[in-house]
Amino acid sequence: MALTAEERDAILKPLERKGWFWEGDFIYAPHRSMWLLGADLWQGDMSDFLERMSARVERISRHESHYDDPLQHQRIIEDTESLVDTLKELLNARSDI
Repeated sequence: MALTAEERDAILKPLERKGWFWEGDFIYAPHRSMWLLGADLWQGDMSDFLERMSARVERISRHESHYDDPLQHQRIIEDTESLVDTLKELLNARSDI
């Protein structure tokens, strides 16, 4: 099941507070290491989005040697973790209801 308009807004607003910014139809992470199409963030549900992005953080962390610049590597992790943290917060808030 795809994200609803309410879920998209619930994800986008906290990302903006965390330093994500808009350029045209795309929202960019603070270090510009990733971007998402604002109108179509993800094709699956929020749990699937969290699972995939968490796996991305793990994969990037394991492959530090693939990056020439350690700062670039750290920034990619930070950008992805900000999305993961946002998704966790939203899913946790849902389970508290």
